[in-house]
Amino acid sequence: MRNLLLLPLLLSVATAVAQDPCDDLDILSVRYSPFTDTVIIVEVANNGEEIFSYPGFVLINSDGDTLALETVNYFGIGQQSVHHLTVRPGIAAPTDVFQGVLELYSDFFNMQECSWAMDSVLCVTEECEGLVIGFENWGGALVLGDFTFALTDSTGSEVAAGAFTMTAEEQYWQQTICLRPGSYTYSVTALGEPSGGGPTMTVASGPWFGSAGMSQPFPWYDALSFDMEVPFYLHCMDSGTVSTPTLGAARAPVTVAYDPTLTLLSHPQGITSVTLIGMDGRHMGTWHPGHTVFALPDGLPAGLYVAQVTTREGKQLVKVAIR
Repeated sequence: MRNLLLLPLLLSVATAVAQDPCDDLDILSVRYSPFTDTVIIVEVANNGEEIFSYPGFVLINSDGDTLALETVNYFGIGQQSVHHLTVRPGIAAPTDVFQGVLELYSDFFNMQECSWAMDSVLCVTEECEGLVIGFENWGGALVLGDFTFALTDSTGSEVAAGAFTMTAEEQYWQQTICLRPGSYTYSVTALGEPSGGGPTMTVASGPWFGSAGMSQPFPWYDALSFDMEVPFYLHCMDSGTVSTPTLGAARAPVTVAYDPTLTLLSHPQGITSVTLIGMDGRHMGTWHPGHTVFALPDGLPAGLYVAQVTTREGKQLVKVAIR
């Protein structure tokens, strides 16, 4: 009889301590796409087992109006995913502080799952943000040849330049550059006629799947040099959230060092978080070291990765190699 009396009590205790699946969701960022103010991007990491089938995010302002709504594109929320919300026409989208609610629905908006109070800036707040410029093959045949590239700002000043080669083994090239909001031109020139395929110029906010991006074909049969106009957070330039750098205020870079068995990341202000992304967009893990030096864990597959490193000075993207 005593065991029977204890059973309801144990069940009630188990129910009381059961964790809300929403607690396993980390909202990494909510802000505008770099290339348009008609899209707001929600980055989320799922640390639990609940996938929230056919999810959709909604952003609601303090007046109760739906500011932005996601079109359901995923079967569920995996370890880390990027969700694009379309800003509703006729709704004033703020460029300074947004106050409202972010809600998550499942089953094609048939069931509300989670809600988060929002009091944040939808525009960029750092002195510079990462832009990934790339060149890849979107066609059936191989693209073979040598190319040069350049990125210039609205004054015609060169921000970055270099060269790359497309080979049978490497049909994808990219480089990450930290930029202030503004208007840029991405140029690619073929040093000789490429072999064929579907060469394509690309820009993206990050190297992982679902990042906001733009693309433009490189029709080498018409010309061997093409320009691609890149509006980078132009809608945030008058928001007052983009700080003006002062002399001597350039932020310290994250450095990468190697020894025979370890890949080390370091920053003098301390590293608060590291997210490692494979070149194919796979999320390999997120860590929160809280020290000036962080060694990537053992057991990661050998290869090239992009690390999104957060310090007290903001976020930086660095390329790392696992040996």
